[in-house]
Amino acid sequence: RRISSPARARLALLALCLAAYAARLASLAYQSLWRDEVDSVRFALRPLAELMGMFTTPGDNGPLFFLSLRPWLAVAGQSEFALRFPAAWAGVLAVPLTYALARRLLSLARRPARTLSLSNVPLVAALFIACNPYLLWYSQEGKMYALLVALVLAVHLAFLAALERGRWWRWLLYLA
Repeated sequence: RRISSPARARLALLALCLAAYAARLASLAYQSLWRDEVDSVRFALRPLAELMGMFTTPGDNGPLFFLSLRPWLAVAGQSEFALRFPAAWAGVLAVPLTYALARRLLSLARRPARTLSLSNVPLVAALFIACNPYLLWYSQEGKMYALLVALVLAVHLAFLAALERGRWWRWLLYLA
């Protein structure tokens, strides 16, 4: 069934975001930390000079993630829930970002055939992101993978905004 009004689409998107949030938080602290998650805590809490040195060391992945995790762990603590919550939040954020990107791409596309209604495509895309088992898994890990998905979606949105509007500060936002 086609969701006709923008208000209904926003309500459906909000419901998807709440469902994604509930699914990601449901068993966030169910299992104890596994080896890579312990490494996340260990790397984030290294002395700052060592952490900054990871940016120039070949083979170290995620130094920016560890740097951003550092203040969060100082505020929220080092429990399983605290470590995994940023990933859960990024996984939920991917839902509206997917919706926005799909809407933007559809608006750029040529007029579809008259028999096809593509108005629900952004909601279907957001539904797939909300329910995807791999994204759910990564949203419950204390690693950078869910954040990476959200950042890639945000970068694509920033790129399209810069292309459409062409203002210099939008290009800076994209580059950042």
